[in-house]
Amino acid sequence: VSDLKERVVAAKDAILQCQLFVVVLSAESILTSLVSDQLAFAEDKGKRIVPICLHSNVDGMDKLTSLFQTRLLVFGDDLGFEHGMDNLVECLDENVQQAKASVHQVADYTAKTSTDDIIDALL
Repeated sequence: VSDLKERVVAAKDAILQCQLFVVVLSAESILTSLVSDQLAFAEDKGKRIVPICLHSNVDGMDKLTSLFQTRLLVFGDDLGFEHGMDNLVECLDENVQQAKASVHQVADYTAKTSTDDIIDALL
């Protein structure tokens, strides 16, 4: 039991530290409360969730689709692994571009703001 608790704590710590939560789902895992809890925790913390599913038709997927802010990536069935990888690379690239844009916005704001304004905002 302690091993399970340690894994749950480790998973939550990892979710807190990540900016993007990539989760691989199977027909079995999607029905477990552990996966549902981790997905809900990630959503509650405002993490972007990228779901990867091994099959396109999985029981229980409908109850979780509201958590997914992006498309479901399917690696199995008729679509194949290569199609799933192409979609994953595209999705990860979009997230990298969004992160870069956020960094540039902060840098632009900082460059345009005087030190006195920043100090005033902090006080």
